[in-house]
Amino acid sequence: HQHESFFQWICSCCGVFSESNYAKPRKTPMKIEPKVFFANERTLLSWMHMAITLGSIAAVLLGFSGSGAGDSTKPSRGERGAHMVGMLLLPVAIMFIGYALVTFYWRGKNINERINGAYHDAVGPVVLGAILMLS
Repeated sequence: HQHESFFQWICSCCGVFSESNYAKPRKTPMKIEPKVFFANERTLLSWMHMAITLGSIAAVLLGFSGSGAGDSTKPSRGERGAHMVGMLLLPVAIMFIGYALVTFYWRGKNINERINGAYHDAVGPVVLGAILMLS
C-alpha cells in the first residue's frame, strides 16, 4: 500500500479501487432465496410506476394543450408550452420503461446464472434523473 498513487488512495477511500470490489472465486454454489427474485420484480414495478406516472403527466399536458382539437384558432403561449413539455416527457417515460426492462432482464440473468457480484447500476438512475431534470 505504500507505493500507490494519490489518485488510487483517493479512490480507495471512496471504495472505487477497494479490495472488496474484487470478487474471490466461490468454492460452493451460491444459494438464491426466493426473495431475491421478488426484489428484482419489485424494482421493475417501481421503475414502471414512475414511467407510467411520467407518461400520464405527458398525456394530460398534451390533452390540455389543445393540439389536434380541430379548431383553427392560434394556440396560446401556455398551450404551446404544455404541448412542448408533454412532447419532451413522453420519450423520457419511454426511456424509463426501456431502462427498467433491460435492468430487470440483466439482473434476472445474473441471478439465474448465480453470478457472484454487484447487481446494482450506479450510472443508469443518475443519467435518467439528469435527463428528467433537463426535460
